[in-house]
Amino acid sequence: MATWSGWVGDVLARAGVPNTQENVKFMTGWSAANPTNCKNNPVNISWPLPGSTNCEPLGIRALNMQNYTTHAQGASAFDQQLRQDNYTHLIAALSYGHPYDLADADAKNVVADLIRWGSPEFSNAYAQQTYASTGTGIKAPKLHGGWADLRHSFNHVMPASIQASEKQTNAALRTLQKARRVKL
Repeated sequence: MATWSGWVGDVLARAGVPNTQENVKFMTGWSAANPTNCKNNPVNISWPLPGSTNCEPLGIRALNMQNYTTHAQGASAFDQQLRQDNYTHLIAALSYGHPYDLADADAKNVVADLIRWGSPEFSNAYAQQTYASTGTGIKAPKLHGGWADLRHSFNHVMPASIQASEKQTNAALRTLQKARRVKL
């Protein structure tokens, strides 16, 4: 069995990152998107530790996911791979505690870290939830803010645009009035 009861809390605690609702969502989504049958290995960890054994090929950098002897060893392997293999953007997102509420550039860096980790399926799912891969669209965490944005546009942006348009129209009419002859 890849995961165990309470694995998210164990892994987050071992990594020294906050156990927030969004971090739990991130970790469970990661595990669900990249299922494995490796023992005590919830998110296709490939960091070898004493007593761990190769389980499945990861498909990148000639690495193998590992079977870990205990839950604690699996959590420790996650922390060591995270820190010693230099996943700085992933660490920053988890340390922030809200990995789905990052600026697009930061979210793209997390996606790059997830791909390098060997989790392309979750990197795609994460990208779809944090930024639109085509460059347009609504961020999922900001979806409910759309009503506030719409109200702001109608109450502030649109009246200012109409007022500016009226000023330009009146200026053009004044200029035409002063002209002696206008040839069309």
